[in-house]
Amino acid sequence: MLDLADLEAYVTRNLVCPNNLIGDVDVFNVNVHGQIKGIAPELANAIHAKVMLLGNGSRKGGDPQSWPILRAAPGLEDIWQAHFTVAGGVDANAPKNFIANVDATEHGNWIQVSAESDGSFTVTNSRNHFSKTYQAKK
Repeated sequence: MLDLADLEAYVTRNLVCPNNLIGDVDVFNVNVHGQIKGIAPELANAIHAKVMLLGNGSRKGGDPQSWPILRAAPGLEDIWQAHFTVAGGVDANAPKNFIANVDATEHGNWIQVSAESDGSFTVTNSRNHFSKTYQAKK
């Protein structure tokens, strides 16, 4: 799992350009809550994450401009998010099964990642108990 916290795009680019110093990851906790100032296409493309997590709020992060960059990342299967992004509408949000808090009044639901020794992992939404298991990279 890669978590770069609040590092902005101009810093994270240096981690993968001109050489990828990170390598491939299974899970990427998208930096800066998915705000566009934290989204470096170079990083998203270089790490080949199967799953991206957005630790966004209903009115913070998950910027509509971020979604095309994240969705185009090679190897991506799904994006999970903490909150439905009010400003984003349908195009800048994951399907509802992948969102822990679907309206602005919800705040107590979470997304959990559980890893197995064989390299597979499961992501679970506490709101609806929806889970999806991802196989280990070969």
